[in-house]
Amino acid sequence: MSKFITAEARLSFPHFFQPAEPYEAGGKLYYQADLIFEPGAGLDQLRAEVEKTFQAYDWGPKPPKEWRSPIKSCVKNAERGLTGYEEGSFYITPKNEEKPGIVVGPNREPLVERSEIYGGCYVRAQVVAYCYNTKGNKGVGLSLRNIWKTRDGEPFGEKRDSAEEAFEAVDAEAYGASDLI
Repeated sequence: MSKFITAEARLSFPHFFQPAEPYEAGGKLYYQADLIFEPGAGLDQLRAEVEKTFQAYDWGPKPPKEWRSPIKSCVKNAERGLTGYEEGSFYITPKNEEKPGIVVGPNREPLVERSEIYGGCYVRAQVVAYCYNTKGNKGVGLSLRNIWKTRDGEPFGEKRDSAEEAFEAVDAEAYGASDLI
């Protein structure tokens, strides 16, 4: 296993306060997120750590010719129209059954407001690379340990109205108290 800090990346689909729904019924719950790297941004170190982890694992007499890398192209997500996943970019999805530690800002202060972490902000992550060999799948995965929000970014997706903005005020006497509840 190899522990390291990623280069700065855009955060997408963060599940840090409660685990994401499992992909299959009865599957494990994980805290996770996508970290999107712009073309060339910090991928050399990431690729080197993944390759080092793969080479250090005892695969037996023959290492697999086909294995899964945790570094994925953004092409399919860009074709689906997902914001932030641009052609030429790459992403990883580190995950862990344990909640990650989260710090924010240049002084790495503990997170106070959940709203400070959102899809579109910039982060660095502490991850641990590990090999897996289960159910015919072989490759390198990334375990999420900690997140550092380094700076704000344009939020992904549509900005949600506050409840106060979404509803018009009404005159309670005009409707009668029982009509409002």
